[in-house]
Amino acid sequence: MPLTQQIIQNSDTSYLPVAIECTDNEITVCWLDMKGADLTSPFLSDTISKVRCRNGRTVIKSDVSLLYQCAKDLSNRCQLSGLLFHTSRCGSTLASQLISHTPSCICLSEPQFADQIIRTLKGVVPPEEQISLLRAFTQMWLHYLSPGFSRCFIKLDCWLIHDFDFIADCFPQTQYYFLYRDLSQVIASQLKIKGAFLIPQLVPSAYFGLPEPGVRFMEPSEYMLDVLAGIYKRGWQLSKDNQLKKLSYNDMPENIFKDILGQPASSEYHNVLTYHAKDKCRVFEDDHDKDKTLLPEVLNQIQARQSEIETQYSGG
Repeated sequence: MPLTQQIIQNSDTSYLPVAIECTDNEITVCWLDMKGADLTSPFLSDTISKVRCRNGRTVIKSDVSLLYQCAKDLSNRCQLSGLLFHTSRCGSTLASQLISHTPSCICLSEPQFADQIIRTLKGVVPPEEQISLLRAFTQMWLHYLSPGFSRCFIKLDCWLIHDFDFIADCFPQTQYYFLYRDLSQVIASQLKIKGAFLIPQLVPSAYFGLPEPGVRFMEPSEYMLDVLAGIYKRGWQLSKDNQLKKLSYNDMPENIFKDILGQPASSEYHNVLTYHAKDKCRVFEDDHDKDKTLLPEVLNQIQARQSEIETQYSGG
């Protein structure tokens, strides 16, 4: 038996699939020893980086067949309890932190493998293979989490709401949530520190329904509004169709415990709220009036777009 297979299939292994590589339509699975890793970090990618850099652990690689072999017939105490979609800059990281500081619960925040399998493999491999891959990755993580947790939530990258139908086919029994905030406040935050997905070359503009030739002539703020309004619109549309439950930033954190967890706030609830969700070295400062930094004509344009969406898809 190859050494890689011996390591991964060892009954005491803490190696988990963390990413994929795809070359000439051949998929390679990347595994990393996650033993002792702090999975409550704001983003799973941060945790993986720390494991590799601080602990000096090396990624090992295998073909897909080994992943399927390992994931087959696993029995998990930890169940996938919900998937979180969001607009970005809407308290979604806070939500994941509150979930992860609730006993027996954990939230995997924006795992790289989810975006790789859902978005980058689209059109490269058949949808059935994408589903098998995503289920196998998730099954492996749930198995690893089972000794300490009974409920697992996954917060996805905000743009993946455009692949909701595929994700729902993959996990038909799972609850879905859409976390949102006034578009003007989201955009004001993004204008201050832009998310990478708003750079057309990193997440192709065509993914957002914006053809590349036209994007070249758009102002950055115009492109940002179209992308974020598209995410906002899709969330409200799915809510109206009763396919997910939308949760407002204005009602946090109470709605996280009531509507997602279905239980009272944990004892660590106030500690989590004290510090910035993405940076534990910074005390949290509410920025509910951030949109006041926008020019009046820009603010009016954003508010008009939001009002149009909410009027069209109200009732969810």
